[in-house]
Amino acid sequence: MSSYCSCSLFGHLRNKDPNSDSNTQFFHAHATQRLRRNTTKVVEVDGLQVTAHEGKVAALTSFYKGILGEPGDSSLSFDLGTLYLGQKLASDRLTAEFSTEEALLAVRSMNSNSAPGPDGFGPSFYGAAWDTIKDDVMALLHGFFDGSVQLDRVNRSYMVLLPKKPGAVSVDAFRPICLQNCSVKIAAKILTTRMQQEISELIDKVQTGFLKGRTIA
Repeated sequence: MSSYCSCSLFGHLRNKDPNSDSNTQFFHAHATQRLRRNTTKVVEVDGLQVTAHEGKVAALTSFYKGILGEPGDSSLSFDLGTLYLGQKLASDRLTAEFSTEEALLAVRSMNSNSAPGPDGFGPSFYGAAWDTIKDDVMALLHGFFDGSVQLDRVNRSYMVLLPKKPGAVSVDAFRPICLQNCSVKIAAKILTTRMQQEISELIDKVQTGFLKGRTIA
């Protein structure tokens, strides 16, 4: 949580103050204050307050497992082709191999001040060192495309709990977000960008409320 708070605050201050790159007492005071405010000191479970780190982890893990449920087998019992009768089908571009240009565009479109995932490298690093690391990034993307990459080794994240209101203590009073490795987000960003260019033709015009540029009215 500390890396998320410090990185977000640093970007916020830097955008407002061009001199905030300095290692000043003012910056550290703001970072410390925000860290203390966002630190989860106690979690309340069934009326009991848990302060030990292991107890908080166990309580929160149990709560979110209860919401998500257990993994199980699933199967499609319908024909996807019949759902698009009379509609334009997606182009082959959705399943085309990733290009270097798409990867660089994805990196540049990310928030450079986003907190990094477990590997410690955020979008700002990828943008600054692109000429050096692009071959490694493209090797990962090609492996993702042909299914040879072991996603369980790179698709890991830090779960960070953000309080929905000041003084939150109950397990359902936090909003979880995941800090993923940037390399995985590049692939997701490319696929999202491709889908955004196709989806308006795939979704019927009467379904207006969920597409950019359309309104529920």
